[in-house]
Amino acid sequence: MVSFYNFNDQIRTMLNEIYTTLSKKFKNEKNIKFYQLIEDIKLENYELYKNIISLSFLDSYRMLLDKKKYNNLTQTEEDCLVQFEQIEDIDDLLFTIDENPNILNLILLGTIKFKNLNLKGQANMFLQVSDEKTLKFNKFYLFEKHEMFKDRTKNDIISIFVNNKNTKDEEKIYEILNILDIMYIGNTLGFSKLLLDMLKVFYKWKKVIQLTKPELTFGLEDEILEIVENNTIDNIVYLLSCSPNLIEIIVTDFLEYETNEILFKEKIEKLYEKMVSREIKIKLKEV
Repeated sequence: MVSFYNFNDQIRTMLNEIYTTLSKKFKNEKNIKFYQLIEDIKLENYELYKNIISLSFLDSYRMLLDKKKYNNLTQTEEDCLVQFEQIEDIDDLLFTIDENPNILNLILLGTIKFKNLNLKGQANMFLQVSDEKTLKFNKFYLFEKHEMFKDRTKNDIISIFVNNKNTKDEEKIYEILNILDIMYIGNTLGFSKLLLDMLKVFYKWKKVIQLTKPELTFGLEDEILEIVENNTIDNIVYLLSCSPNLIEIIVTDFLEYETNEILFKEKIEKLYEKMVSREIKIKLKEV
């Protein structure tokens, strides 16, 4: 997997650590001290200041737009959003702050709040403002968005599971499920392809077990087999995406199969080709 240096998140991490330190040291005066610090950065490193301001503005703006969708804005937040929507680009933002320093107070904590969201919360925020408008403030935001929602392959998933040797299996499964959740939010085609690729492996193994040992019952695993056999590809994806428990079973069994011995997998492949119906094999090959 190709990654990039996330400059925006480095700024968020830096500001979050500073704010945490100020909160412990100054408590009730932490916001004033934080504001003063940003003013000092403005004098010492104007380019960094611009990046902080553009990032904080977009983080704040996105969260306000998200709250507006659910009618959760306070009157202060509504007034703030009206001001934000009138700001056209980074130059306009900087000019507005110079003319009205209170705007700086409104946006500074935005990036702190964004940093403390979980990954799914952050993923939802990336969809609130158009790419065209985002580019007028912070070019790194689009790189972040691409990284957040990029395509993943089943080999990527196997690598996460195999390479993180110091992490418990359940934690690695949780990380992978988080990746799928995020892809579902912002890359539905990539999500569908990855899920179906893992589902083909799951089905191959579990169908062979079902046919060779019919006395065994698997509960939810049998339910997944029925979904595959009785639905179109689109309906399969829809039904599974509505059932996180089923997706977790698919991911867990997929990883168990892919990390098993070669001879075991070769045996399953032969039995699958011999025993499973031609119609199902054709359906899964279309994926």
